[in-house]
Amino acid sequence: TLLAYAGLSRMDMTENITAVLSNDEMLPAVAQGAIGITCRKGDTKMLEFLAALNHEKTKICVDCERAFLAKLDGSCRTPIAGQAVI
Repeated sequence: TLLAYAGLSRMDMTENITAVLSNDEMLPAVAQGAIGITCRKGDTKMLEFLAALNHEKTKICVDCERAFLAKLDGSCRTPIAGQAVI
């Protein structure tokens, strides 16, 4: 059974971690761990607020990963791994 390190950490159960897999052993699913937030088109106030939360390098990586997924005709039901790195 594989459990997420972050989840075990949040539950204060890190003593149960027996191994941490490297990206050489197992890549994450495309865009795994990224949080997407949407808002109404033209909502300038909200867009300005959200802009402060954006991490540009992460956005670039997620955009690349999602383009890769689209090129392979993947979806959330397709087990395709990938991780863009700047």
